Formats: sequence, structure tokens, C-alpha cells
Amino acid sequence: MLLFVTCTKYERKQRQRTDFTGFSIDVRFNDKLSTGQIIENPAPVAIMHVWKADNKNYEILSVSDAVDGYATDKTSDRLESASYHLLDALVSQRTTAGKYFVFVILDESPSVGKFAYSYTSFEVINGEKTTLKKTFTSRASNAQFEDWYATE
Repeated sequence: MLLFVTCTKYERKQRQRTDFTGFSIDVRFNDKLSTGQIIENPAPVAIMHVWKADNKNYEILSVSDAVDGYATDKTSDRLESASYHLLDALVSQRTTAGKYFVFVILDESPSVGKFAYSYTSFEVINGEKTTLKKTFTSRASNAQFEDWYATE
């Protein structure tokens, strides 16, 4: 007895496709022109760190620790090292589902907002890509925190 198994091109494509579980983070910076017009550009990111945050409650108590890749877990009162260290304004990372915490700080190149920083928590769902966007406003202050969701 012979058994023939066939599969269509569509079925092969479906089997080869893998769902993307992970995150994408886009960091932007608003430049205010002398005319008052605001132009959104990729941000000059110095560093971005992402922590896996399941069963954690992260906060930034020290910006210098955060720049070095450490955040404080309020639950255990311990400094913990980041899971991902990223250097671009636009990143995409495959990862497991769960809760995460991100910290980003600008470099020294903007005319305003040098070393401005922000952070937030987010969740990655299995089989989905979680997309975050942080736009530093044209009012960002040098070496100061700006809320992740601040607007012009």
C-alpha cells in the first residue's frame, strides 16, 4: 500500500510562518523650528534598556544606575540588570510574552533635551508584536524626566 502526501504552496507557507512575539520601540524627538513648526525626527538615543518585569515592580531611583543598565525592583528593593541593551531609535526584538519595563535616554546632541530620559512599563502578548512610541517634546529639559506620554 502506497500513501502519497501532498501539500499546497499555501499550506507550506502557513507551516513556515512563525508568529512574531516581541516588541518594537520607536523613539522620536520633536524639533521646533524658528517658524514655530514642529518636525518629528528619529531621536538621538544614547541607550535604551529593557527589563523583563514579570512579578517585578521596577522604578528608576538613580539615572546613572539606569544608564548603566540597572533599575530598582520595589518588590525586593534590589537593583537588577536589564535584559536587553539597545542603541537605536527604532528597535524590534523577539522575546517571550510577559511584562516589561523600558528606560531610554537621549545623547548630548539635541539643542534642548540633552540627556532627557523617560521610562514606562508594557506587556507583550504571545503571538503579537507590542508597539511603543516615545516622542520627546520640543520642551524636553536637559537631564530631566519626561513622561512617556507627554505631548506638545
